[in-house]
Amino acid sequence: MYKMISLIFIIMLISCGNVVFAGEHLLINKEGQVTATDLRAFYANNEIKADIFFKGKTIVVKGKIREIRKGCLLDDCVVISLAAGNGYEVTCMLAKAAENEAVNKNPGEIVALQGIGGGMTIGSPIVNNCVFVPMKKTTKKGKSTN
Repeated sequence: MYKMISLIFIIMLISCGNVVFAGEHLLINKEGQVTATDLRAFYANNEIKADIFFKGKTIVVKGKIREIRKGCLLDDCVVISLAAGNGYEVTCMLAKAAENEAVNKNPGEIVALQGIGGGMTIGSPIVNNCVFVPMKKTTKKGKSTN
């Protein structure tokens, strides 16, 4: 009975778009964030399935800044690349409102960015209209604070 209730609960969470599973690995953490590494791995495993979960939807991606640059074709927007393991990255296109905050960021810094999933291009998941969001800090006893 317990397993059946757990299964129903997991199915309800998945259908609401709050939890995504890749095999047995939970991608979305309890703060509602997905790591850059997990997002890229999910896309590499099955781009069609990943698009169903992420493309066109608001997501929060957390990761270590690999690079900060300008680089949109038609617009002079700011791009932050998050390291996604093995030389891969997640490309985050900043919203105009977040560009000034990028001035204070550096490669190697861990950040959380909220934006709209944009699919994958040349092996890199894209997140559009990104803004910086606060990350929960953890105390020594493992409790979250803000």
